[in-house]
Amino acid sequence: MIDLNGKIYIQSEDEKIIQIEEIKNIVYLEADNRKTKVYCFNGNQYLINKCLSYIEERITNKNFFKIHKSFIINVDYLKSVNYKGEKNVVLENDIKIQIACRKYPEFKRFLKEKFSFFQ
Repeated sequence: MIDLNGKIYIQSEDEKIIQIEEIKNIVYLEADNRKTKVYCFNGNQYLINKCLSYIEERITNKNFFKIHKSFIINVDYLKSVNYKGEKNVVLENDIKIQIACRKYPEFKRFLKEKFSFFQ
């Protein structure tokens, strides 16, 4: 499903068609029961028959972070982080996703390491 060459292979529900998408094009992933929705920058959306934790274990790209039990985001598409009041991120296309309270300190450290200007 996920390749070390930076691609994700997505099999259709009827298992007849395989879509290939580059990992770098993924804006975020969302848990949907025991499946995962994949949202790409180009507007493509996919439903994978694997749970989010399965995908999380296999993504080696260091730009992804699980900010909530139901969401993994690609920080390359991060527009802003709201850390006062309700903590959330805003991604490209103005997608707002809440940061889990227990994940916030780890996310802040992650951003400090990735973007040295983040306070």
